[in-house]
Amino acid sequence: MTVFVTGATGRVGGTLARTLIARGEKVLDGTVASVRRQHGGTNVALSLTDGAQNGVGAILRDRSLVKKLDENNRFYEVELATGADPQMLLRRLIEAGAGIERFELVQPSLYQVFIQRVGQSGVETGMSGHG
Repeated sequence: MTVFVTGATGRVGGTLARTLIARGEKVLDGTVASVRRQHGGTNVALSLTDGAQNGVGAILRDRSLVKKLDENNRFYEVELATGADPQMLLRRLIEAGAGIERFELVQPSLYQVFIQRVGQSGVETGMSGHG
């Protein structure tokens, strides 16, 4: 199945607004900031001094905590599992002896929000939403 996406962008009261449509139905609507804020709180930017060593890898693969993990060397983008507490993830990483350089709750990109809402089906290979 192909997902057709269009982004209509305009200024509303001086604020950038966006409407995203997939499969002929509106899935997101509002200012960029409000859409990202509504879907925030489930994404963590994580940087580890030693990477996923000493049991840290097992924690990052724990599906009760982590729904999705994007890894780039010692840097990770973590999407928390439904109902997972970011403080629990942090506590478990510390208990495992992880050297944490960064642990930050971040707002997802519009691309990440869209994929969370409609799924990856039909998105062209290589599309990441970055840039």
